[in-house]
Amino acid sequence: MKQHPNAASWCEIDAAAIEANIATLRQSLSAGTRLGIVVKSNAYGHGLLTCARQFVAAGADWLVVNGVGEAALLRRAGIEAPIYICGPTFAIDAPAVAKYRASAVVCDVETAEALAQAGREAGWAIGVHIKVETGTNRQGVSAAQALDLGRRISELAGVDLQGLTTHYADIEDTTDHSFALEQLRQLEEVAQAYQLAGLPRPLVHSANSAAPLIWPQTHAGLVRVGIAAYGLWPSSETYATALERREGEMPRLQPVLSWKARVAQVREVA
Repeated sequence: MKQHPNAASWCEIDAAAIEANIATLRQSLSAGTRLGIVVKSNAYGHGLLTCARQFVAAGADWLVVNGVGEAALLRRAGIEAPIYICGPTFAIDAPAVAKYRASAVVCDVETAEALAQAGREAGWAIGVHIKVETGTNRQGVSAAQALDLGRRISELAGVDLQGLTTHYADIEDTTDHSFALEQLRQLEEVAQAYQLAGLPRPLVHSANSAAPLIWPQTHAGLVRVGIAAYGLWPSSETYATALERREGEMPRLQPVLSWKARVAQVREVA
């Protein structure tokens, strides 16, 4: 992002830092794991379209947004990368999800059926991801409900059971990750239950910024990296855990944003 000629202060986005961070994150991932980059909330204030284009150019596999409005902005700007809506999607949003070719979290049959109808009308199957509630208590369904919902979605034309997901409650806030690992165990149990029930194994994903850097067993099919992609460690606890567990050189993250200002006046003061 270039300096505005009349601005007193401005922000600059470093494309080289984005490229370096994507390369660093790639090196931390298991073979075959897709790299999703979170660009919700105007790319954490860095500029949605500027950063999304740079992340895709640097090799991001997916872009992750919070709502269908952000997906619309990306598609209208000509960005063709897969888009995953991680926040709540409602039945009323279904036509827009289909229009902008996004995949979405589903936590109830009503939304799944609305997405299926929108997918049929649009002529393509919308990817849906069932979110399993494993301890964050923010969004999702129980393990038993996840299996029932998966069965129902597998019967619907117009949607594709693409993913099975959860979100860690405290992996960034502590050096004791027993709670997060229990959440992972619950998610894996649901994935195994899908297999035993004869359902297609969906893309399993749980990892946020901290998980790819410290817990390889969380990588699975996809990671959803947020603040680390912008060059910041999620927390001092994450850095301490990585330092303790790392064999070899620590990942080097480069801050993407610089905030600069013109010098208005220089004075000597007695």
